[in-house]
Amino acid sequence: MQVKIVIDKIPIKIKKRKNWFLATSPDLDVSSQGETKEKAIQNLGEAISLFLITCFEVGTLEDVLQECGYHSESRAKNSPKKVETIDISVPIPFLNYQEQKNHLEECHA
Repeated sequence: MQVKIVIDKIPIKIKKRKNWFLATSPDLDVSSQGETKEKAIQNLGEAISLFLITCFEVGTLEDVLQECGYHSESRAKNSPKKVETIDISVPIPFLNYQEQKNHLEECHA
C-alpha cells in the first residue's frame, strides 16, 4: 500500500536570470531552475518532494514542516493568508512501513 501526501499552495518566487528561470520556496529554503517558467516550477516541485521525502526518511518531517510554518489542514484553514501563492502540487509517495520492510528483506544486493 502506498500513501500519497499532496501539499497545496506553497508560496514560491520566480526570477528570470539571463536565459534561466529561478524558482524558490523561501519557506522551505529549496530552489531549482528551468529554461522556462513552467519547467522551473516543475523542477522546484520535484526538489521539494525529494527534500520532504528525505526529511521523512531521517525522521524530521513533522519538525521541519512545523518550523517552516506549516500546520494540519484544520489549523491552516483558520490562518489568514499572508503571501500570494502559486498553486503547485507536490506529491510525496511513501510506501507502507511493512511493505518497505519486506522489500528490504528481499533485497540481496
